[in-house]
Amino acid sequence: MKFMNFKKIQNKKHGITALSIVLGVVLLTGSVYANYDDSKGYVNLKEGVKKLVFTEENFSLDGKMTVYIDGEEIVEAKTSLELDGDKYHTKSVSPEGEVDESYQLKDYRYDKQEDSDAYYEYESNYSFRKEIEGDSTNVKKAARFFELLVDAVVGDLKNNFILESKDKDERVYLIDVSGNQIPEIINAGLGMTFGTANYYEMNRIIEDTDEKDVSERIFYESEYKSKKIYFEEKTGENFDEHFYPDDIDDEKDNEKTWEELSKEEDSWGEKMEQEHRALFKKKFPEGSFGYMYVDENNKIYYYDNFRELSNRFIENGRMDYIVYLLGSDPYISNGMCRYSLDKKGNIGEYEISTVMSGKDMDGKKHSIKIQFKGEVYDYGTTKIDFDPKKETIENPYDKEATVEEVEYVD
Repeated sequence: MKFMNFKKIQNKKHGITALSIVLGVVLLTGSVYANYDDSKGYVNLKEGVKKLVFTEENFSLDGKMTVYIDGEEIVEAKTSLELDGDKYHTKSVSPEGEVDESYQLKDYRYDKQEDSDAYYEYESNYSFRKEIEGDSTNVKKAARFFELLVDAVVGDLKNNFILESKDKDERVYLIDVSGNQIPEIINAGLGMTFGTANYYEMNRIIEDTDEKDVSERIFYESEYKSKKIYFEEKTGENFDEHFYPDDIDDEKDNEKTWEELSKEEDSWGEKMEQEHRALFKKKFPEGSFGYMYVDENNKIYYYDNFRELSNRFIENGRMDYIVYLLGSDPYISNGMCRYSLDKKGNIGEYEISTVMSGKDMDGKKHSIKIQFKGEVYDYGTTKIDFDPKKETIENPYDKEATVEEVEYVD
């Protein structure tokens, strides 16, 4: 039994702010590829996005993000949303294949357990539409900011908007730009960002070996899995049975409470990290340079430079350190957006892709393509097919505890 990530629910306000940023990015992407004076493509896209985010009460959405490095698919993640007024169903599949699924029905949320068909039940009155309306001032301000930013960028663009097809019920737009059609301000900002990141990661030298500096050079493929293996090797006990027992009675003196188990688990994580820091200092004494990588089996690897470490991350499909591949002066070599609108202005199928190119430290050219592809459908006909009475429902906590009162553990 594992704790769920309840902070996702506690931070819905931040999610709404993020949603407004996503709205702005979509508008910015559309503007980079379209002149809104041609066939009103930009205006149609903008109004379709606004309608979806601020007005629509019932729809389904599927999306997939794929990342390619030098033409080879490295990472894929999927997500879906079904919205019906105050009810919703979300499901996402991470690049590692982990599934996160939940339903919101009236005053309760149901989170599917990882390794079974059962659901956890928690009190929650969250509403997708009410949250947007409740935070509408900040959302509108953020959306307005990005619209103004888009308008500033549009002025330097050539006419690359294409009405690819049109019939009675659907219009399909295609926007495609490359090379010098990309506004200079975008590539300048990209170069500044990557240049700073590469300088920081590739050129900094350890001036002292306090714990903070050492920790910055120790990377875990999965800190949780490493901690689990470390505990079992040191104690001979089963990690899950020890820290996540099926039943705990907090009133019994001979049993540890959830809070005590959480603190004990954290202490084992600290012990593991202390041992790793000691091994790091032994391998790389004061004044030397290097990195430690701990895989999910708690096996340790040492690297003398960040380039070798980056290759390790790429092999494992991790995206947070591939900045090395594009060097300090990357640029957007191509951008494409295709989307359909029905006669009511509703967005249907969509595809957005951006290709960034650059050279690594050895002068080898690389490209990274990020693609978003999916569809919005079933406007006004989406139904949430979930009946708690027909499902296995469990709750390891006090029935009266609300989502906000549950302490985040892992």
